[in-house]
Amino acid sequence: MEHISRWLGHTEYVRVSLVVAVLALLASGCSSGDSGTTTTSVTDNSPLTVPVFPDPPSPLDVKASELDFAAFRPILGNWELISFSGESFDGTPRISFSHAQNARGKRLSYMAGWGGLCNSHGGEFLADGDQLRTFAGSSTLVGCLGEISRQEAMFSLWYALAETWSVDGDGLSITSVDGVTALFKRSTPFFRPNGSDSEMDTVAPRLHLVDGTGFVMRIEEQSSADGLHEPQLVNWLAWGAGFADGSADGFAWETASVITPDFWNYQTRQQVVPDAFASAVFEHSYREPCFIAEMNTYHGTRPASVRYQNLTASGVQLLIEEESSAKVNTGHTDEIVGLLVAECNSGSDVRGIEIGRVEDLTEKWWLVELGEAFADPVVVAGPASLNDGDPGLVEVRNVSSSSFEIRFNEWDYLDGAHRDAESVSYVVAERGITVLASGVVIEADTAPTKDALTEVKLTGDFDEGGPIVVATVLR
Repeated sequence: MEHISRWLGHTEYVRVSLVVAVLALLASGCSSGDSGTTTTSVTDNSPLTVPVFPDPPSPLDVKASELDFAAFRPILGNWELISFSGESFDGTPRISFSHAQNARGKRLSYMAGWGGLCNSHGGEFLADGDQLRTFAGSSTLVGCLGEISRQEAMFSLWYALAETWSVDGDGLSITSVDGVTALFKRSTPFFRPNGSDSEMDTVAPRLHLVDGTGFVMRIEEQSSADGLHEPQLVNWLAWGAGFADGSADGFAWETASVITPDFWNYQTRQQVVPDAFASAVFEHSYREPCFIAEMNTYHGTRPASVRYQNLTASGVQLLIEEESSAKVNTGHTDEIVGLLVAECNSGSDVRGIEIGRVEDLTEKWWLVELGEAFADPVVVAGPASLNDGDPGLVEVRNVSSSSFEIRFNEWDYLDGAHRDAESVSYVVAERGITVLASGVVIEADTAPTKDALTEVKLTGDFDEGGPIVVATVLR
């Protein structure tokens, strides 16, 4: 069914929440005096009164294909409760609103969940304008005793009745259909394992919900790490969709979006076939092609990066390469990869843009000297070729008006020695907005990026379909 707003699922969720609430209230009411709660005596002459609960909010008749990314990007991420209508909790309720699954026309799934008291709950959500609806999903179904059982039931019911939302900076406000408002602050990942963080941990930038007004971005450590990371500087570049033959801009270029194969069956949790490449065929033929690419979706949540092979004048093959620090099975679901291919123009007379390639990149920092002086350059680079199969990321540092340094950094569970050198293309652009003679809009900047999805807003005049976006960690 194409509609995300499934009224039956919503009413069932509320019905289950009511049952849980009643059972929890009865349990707390019949608890012994040692628990600090009031003992309630029920006799044949004293009928039990069940509270009257409000009706759930009306369904939203919105199709997944009609959703406006810009409208609900701000709610994505992880949120920690700071205020709930004067109520105090024994734990700290946390809510997570996450990404959409699947690129190949399958049903989009906007994931949500909450926990922090007794159980962890999963499900889906729909946000349209200021309207919010939550839908039933899974639960750990752990038995909760005493006061926390009442708190769990109360918060679960409120969550099922959520109706409106708003975000102001790092604050989220959600109000239920009966007028109860909860305030949250943006937090680190929802499920936080124990451990300490090293800020030199290898991290991969991940992008999602890219359109003409912005995107969301986060960083991910390898799966076996603790998942906690202080904000990391990430360079990003957005290049308007289209192509040019070089007559106006001084060099030919084109953008494309490529859907990679889906090799992970979420129902059986098994890899279907071995990892394979997706082919991108260029509209033009390039004498010396340079290309950059990045996943512009976040369908698969395992840490991964793009790699390539067989770059020719007319095409390239792309692979989503997962790291395997925690699991040897590296099948990845489908992603949309945004790519830019252009004639390498290092040292040319094109002002404000420089595109080049490094041929012998290893784990050692390599100095790249620019062909022109930039006022405030932003550098993005990658993917790397697949000469050496050890997975990792391209990183840059020490960006100046005339040079920068670049390296290939393997994931932390590996030995770090990248023995077979890689080929990596890069693009340098002035910070802010650049418009080439062909009319294409380019925007580049640096963002302190968290280990949770965070919105990045574009200010350039991009088409509604949006640009392709490439991101690179800045050390």
